[in-house]
Amino acid sequence: MKDPARSGEFIKQSSPLLKDAMAADPDNPCLLWVLGPIRWSSPPERGGGQDKAFDVYNRGLESIRKGPASTDPLDPNWGEPELLMNRAWSNLHRTEPDLKAAQKDAEAALTLVPYWHYVRDILLPQIREAQAKTDAKAGAH
Repeated sequence: MKDPARSGEFIKQSSPLLKDAMAADPDNPCLLWVLGPIRWSSPPERGGGQDKAFDVYNRGLESIRKGPASTDPLDPNWGEPELLMNRAWSNLHRTEPDLKAAQKDAEAALTLVPYWHYVRDILLPQIREAQAKTDAKAGAH
């Protein structure tokens, strides 16, 4: 948000809720999906930074992949494609982009949710465009 006062108010309101959620289930993939962008945009002196965001995404993916699958149709079962999407976006936008990892994660998310408009029609083309620019620069040297 561009309004620091309003951003500060949202942070003030959400911080106790985030702390409660982290205390209740620190490995909840949904929580980690939300926490990743917070770490991404927070300065290192406040526990943030790009590497911290990747740590959070990877922890969420590990939690999903090692946890038991629920047989209850009412249990939420999302998290893996969302975390893959966040990791793909982050690999594209990190200080030193990792475009191969970004593409791999975006494609993995699409394998799980093939109709996901954002990943299929926006994120993946952005990754491919960045790769084409990188390839063109490499070819010019």
